[in-house]
Order: sequence, then C-alpha cells, then structure tokens
Amino acid sequence: MTATTGIAAPASAATGPGVVVDYASTSVVQVKPREIRPHKDLFYADLTWTKLTPSTGAATGVRRINTCLPSCGDGNYKSDKVRLTFSRVRERVFTQVTVTAIGTGTVDSHPLPARGSSTP
Repeated sequence: MTATTGIAAPASAATGPGVVVDYASTSVVQVKPREIRPHKDLFYADLTWTKLTPSTGAATGVRRINTCLPSCGDGNYKSDKVRLTFSRVRERVFTQVTVTAIGTGTVDSHPLPARGSSTP
C-alpha cells in the first residue's frame, strides 16, 4: 500500500479549462476542442493542442475568416495557419485568445465568449 489517499482528482480538474465552442451556445464548453467558433464570421479548425494548464493553453490550427466580400452572406472565407495562445480563465473557461499567423507573424488578440451569446 502506498502513502497516497487513493482519491483521484476529478477529470475536469486534471484536464484544465475549456472553451465555449460556439458563440451562439450558452452551454457547449469543451476541453481541447478540435474546432471553435468564437464569432459569427470567424472559426478555428483542425486544432492541435500543445499545452494546457489551469491558466493558459496553446494550440495550432487553421483560422477561417469570412471576408464579407461582396457580402457576408456569400460566405467567402480566407484561411491561414495560426498559433493560438489562450488566457484569462473565468469560471473554468478561457476568455481571451492571442492569434499569431504562422506565415506572416501577424499577431491579433480578441475576447472569447465566456458563456455564449447571440452577438459576436
């Protein structure tokens, strides 16, 4: 018998914070999702998580942005490979992401939905 208590931490505590996977949802939160849609005309796909702690996360993937040309309804999307750094944990959900375009090094930061909403 070992000196440990034998009590395992809950799975959610062991895996770290999650992300609201769709801005319009009020309840869909996943830990290490493969895709997230933080705003109406923006989503991140094919995410590969490289780091996850109680306060930060990192992933690589593809950013797809609706260019809204000639109109948003046309759904003309621009894609680029990106590195994502997640931060600002509120109630076990990341609420901020810093995005670095892998090809150009362009850096952008924007909020993530904490609980979902009907507006971006």
